[in-house]
Amino acid sequence: MTPGDARTSRHFREAAPPCVSCLGIDRQLMLRHEHHMEFMARH
Repeated sequence: MTPGDARTSRHFREAAPPCVSCLGIDRQLMLRHEHHMEFMARH
């Protein structure tokens, strides 16, 4: 994980409402990471 990824992850967790479960947060982060990888692969 790069410092940039850690910074984005921390911001996302802090911005998420407390009612969001860890599983939900992890799933969204994983989906965002996959989308980022696909985006980078295309460009």
